[in-house]
Amino acid sequence: MKRNLFIAIEGCDGAGSSTQVGALKDLLNLTGRKAFETKEPTNNLVGGLIRGVLRKNWKIDPKGFQLLFAADRSHHLDDEILPTLQKGNIITDRYFFSTIAYGSLDADISWLKSLNSYFRTPDATFIIDVPPEVCIERIKASRSSMELFEEKEKLCRVQATYHILAKQFPGVYLIDGNRSKDEILKEIYATLKPYYHKNIIAISGPPGSGKGSFAEKLAEKISYTHYSIGEIRRKMAKEKGVPLAELNKIGEHEAYTDNDADAYMQKLAQEEDNFIVDGRLSYFFIPYALKIFLDVDPNEGAKRVFEAGRSEEKFKSIDEAKMAIEDRATSDARRYYKWYDIENVYSKSNFHYIIDTTKLSVDQVINKITDEILPKHEIYKIS
Repeated sequence: MKRNLFIAIEGCDGAGSSTQVGALKDLLNLTGRKAFETKEPTNNLVGGLIRGVLRKNWKIDPKGFQLLFAADRSHHLDDEILPTLQKGNIITDRYFFSTIAYGSLDADISWLKSLNSYFRTPDATFIIDVPPEVCIERIKASRSSMELFEEKEKLCRVQATYHILAKQFPGVYLIDGNRSKDEILKEIYATLKPYYHKNIIAISGPPGSGKGSFAEKLAEKISYTHYSIGEIRRKMAKEKGVPLAELNKIGEHEAYTDNDADAYMQKLAQEEDNFIVDGRLSYFFIPYALKIFLDVDPNEGAKRVFEAGRSEEKFKSIDEAKMAIEDRATSDARRYYKWYDIENVYSKSNFHYIIDTTKLSVDQVINKITDEILPKHEIYKIS
């Protein structure tokens, strides 16, 4: 699959993220994959204000400081990152993970996550993991003065938050930074290979968006294999003699209801190629897939679920179907948060493309994908 990747390299101050950004850019260019580098804070006006605070030249309250980072990031994303992705890979030295990790020293982490939830998640994020005391020694050796957050106790808290974030977002990799620069670069490059060489499409969306039907028809049209995580869960529910809704409720307290499906997706990603998988967490377990989110108006989604009339979820009315969908969404949210620390499985920032299917026919959605999206990634219609 032809891919220009949005890559972030993160870590505590002194971890060596800047070194790896430059090294990875050079390596990608050397291997024929055009690459560009950038950084946050940026060099624009807002970025200058941020650096002034970091250097203790002026003060601002913690929330105001984080809003400066968000403003800088918004401009950075729209003015540089997204346009550059049309030309090649772009690697940023720091992104919103730094904002959350460092910002949580003085601001509420839930607020920080919400503030940054509107920004696109990188395809791959590498957190260079180095013990705080080593970071401090490196900083002292390279600079004459310390910046705002560069104290051991603070860096320990920042590192702990990075470890938490690595579990909560797709495509985030902790890299042992206590090695040579070449060893670190080698691991980063090896991790990126599936992003460039695998041909996988992950389709997600809320109930009634048609992700299963669309995925099946798309796979048929481009001669890919189709795998449905929903069907796996329905089969599991049938084997246990319970309705799917009850299996989902059990999953709020018992991890085994998700473990099989999770392992199945991970195995697919490792062993298979040229396939489409539909499932709410497909984007999370297969981060190097091309990710498409199919959205739908809740009323239209309920209408579709009602009319589909699956044997295990027959409803007497559209309103009843809508209530069941809302109940399931609440149950799913509890499940995903408990087992994966995922606060919003429907966050559109995790996807490359978003299609509102509310007023589109099956053929219109399929044609939009095959005619407008897939050719950009050298996946063409076969029939």
